[in-house]
Amino acid sequence: MYRGYASTTYKLGRALGPAMFVEMGLNPFSEFEITRTKKFKQLLLYKNPESSNFRMILYRNNMKLLGNILIILAVLVGCKKQETTTIVLPATPAAAPSVNPADTITYLALGDSYTIGQSVPSTQSFPFQITSQLKNNHYKVADPVIIAQTGWTTTDLKRAIADANLTKKYSFVTLLIGVNNQYQNDYINSYKTDFDDLVNTAISYAKGINKHVFVLSIPDYSVTPFALTSGRDTATIRTQIDQYNAINESESNRLGVNYLNITGISRMAKTNTTLLANDGLHPSGLMYLLWVNKLTPLVLSQLK
Repeated sequence: MYRGYASTTYKLGRALGPAMFVEMGLNPFSEFEITRTKKFKQLLLYKNPESSNFRMILYRNNMKLLGNILIILAVLVGCKKQETTTIVLPATPAAAPSVNPADTITYLALGDSYTIGQSVPSTQSFPFQITSQLKNNHYKVADPVIIAQTGWTTTDLKRAIADANLTKKYSFVTLLIGVNNQYQNDYINSYKTDFDDLVNTAISYAKGINKHVFVLSIPDYSVTPFALTSGRDTATIRTQIDQYNAINESESNRLGVNYLNITGISRMAKTNTTLLANDGLHPSGLMYLLWVNKLTPLVLSQLK
């Protein structure tokens, strides 16, 4: 018998993946068990976070570990009726890249609360999750260097980078900044100027390679319980977030760096609260995982 978390099922023969749990409205960081029986090769028991009982059972048969995997899952929700879902999982991880085995990939993450992973364990923040995924793709990767803090605006981040006085260069750099500029009603044109400065700084820390810099769009917190009870107009928040993102996207394209729009994923939290941390504002480890599932292939394509 194995007991662990659904997010680690990748290591169990890729039988099940966190994305499947999201589609089913479940939390992949909840406890589960896998055991063997005569009738089924494996059973997955999903634990209800609100009780001590395992309330959902998933089973699978005839799994193939090579190539695409076809898995038939039956979901039993405290009754005799079964729903069968067919899921085609992707092929095995990419082969080891053509890099010197002695090389270590280094990573600098610049931002605010969304970068440090406010209200979730640091291992569930997106910088640590992408590091983990790169290791799964046969890279030797150092822990991320993070310059970020809850509440920081572009001005705060620029000051913090200067104070850090970094002398090292990095294999790649991520930048996600701007939500606190919006929240504090900063002049939007100053955001453009500061953002350009930060992108150029990121490029310099990425050894001058534009395509080794990855900008993430600002998440939309207007759908969160925090916003709904803040007294602020959520439609205005959404509009302003879109305005800030229009700037950071156009400037990222102009400066030749990569741009990843994760705002749409953040808006999924309107109907799926498992994508939010317990504070009702910041992303959960699950939402960060959805970001990383899009960010990792982009980083890999540039590092190769």
